[in-house]
This record gives sequence, structure tokens and C-alpha cells, in this order.
Amino acid sequence: MGAMAVEDWGTWFAASGLLRGMLPPGFPKIICLCGSTRFYKEFQQTNYKETMAGNIVLSVGFYPHAHEQAHGEKHGCTSEQKVALDELHLRKIDLADEVLVLNVGGYIGESTGREIAYAKWLGKKISYLEPGSVERGECKEGNVVTRN
Repeated sequence: MGAMAVEDWGTWFAASGLLRGMLPPGFPKIICLCGSTRFYKEFQQTNYKETMAGNIVLSVGFYPHAHEQAHGEKHGCTSEQKVALDELHLRKIDLADEVLVLNVGGYIGESTGREIAYAKWLGKKISYLEPGSVERGECKEGNVVTRN
């Protein structure tokens, strides 16, 4: 058998549940935050809240749409780097026990929609910052209203 590509072993590892099985009893829950990087403040607040609740938080590290509060586009990100960052975020989802979607104002963009679909495919627990907007069918993926 040949070597697995990173995306293959990451997906296999996550889907198999091996990570959680390797961790000691009582190991903190691992949560991956997903959402538009325009919501920098909400990412920071949620990261703090979940960390203080005793969870390990995996989040984005570059905020191209939050130029006033964070890195922004002025620091530049090539299309190749964007693809690599999107792939890296999927690997974070692989490691997570749960995905927490920051659907501020009911907004779910195209990238976040793909991340949700991937997390569902892996069987991850998915929760939402604004669950009421999901239940009412108000979350939008691009221009499409989604129902959970």
C-alpha cells in the first residue's frame, strides 16, 4: 500500500474516531470555529468563551475580511494560499469533536457552507452561534436559505 495523501489520512483519521479514542479520559472537548472572517469580534469572543468553558478551540488564523480589526487583505493572500488555508481549516475540522458555526445575523457564506457539509459528512456535531436563525430557516449560504 502506498503512502496516503494528507487529505486522505486526515479524513480517515477523523471519520474513524481514532483521535478521541487515543486521548485520556476527561480530555477537553475540541471545538472548531467556522464562519465568515468578517466576524472577527465574534470569533474572538467565542474563542474566549469556549476556552474559559474548558474547551480546546481551533479557529482561523487569518482574517482577510476583517481589515479594520485584524490582518485584512492589505497583508495579501494569494489564490494558492487561500486554497491552502481552506484545506488547513478542513484538517482542523478533522481534529474537532464539534463544529461551532458563527452565523452572525444568520449569514453563512460559501466557504462556511462547504465546511458545514464536510463536517456533516464526517458525522461531527454541529452547533450554531445563533441557533434560532437556523431553526427558522433564516441562515443563508450565499443566496440560498438553508434548513437544518
